[in-house]
Amino acid sequence: MRKGNTELSTLKQGDCIGEIGYLMRTKRTASIYAKTPLVLLKLNSTVMSRTSKDCQIRFLRAFLRTALMRLTATIERLAQ
Repeated sequence: MRKGNTELSTLKQGDCIGEIGYLMRTKRTASIYAKTPLVLLKLNSTVMSRTSKDCQIRFLRAFLRTALMRLTATIERLAQ
């Protein structure tokens, strides 16, 4: 994942992208470049609103977990 010319992180299988934009209802500002073939699942708020509440809660938990892990990693990098 890159922002401008700066590499922010390397994503692994199963990682989420765009969770901050989804949660904050803003456009994505980082660029994602694939180094290997991948499968992408694209969701938007309309699709999410059509899923069951259970499904929505599971996605929100995954999105929040990802956002918190990235925030924690950023804080650790800044603290060094």
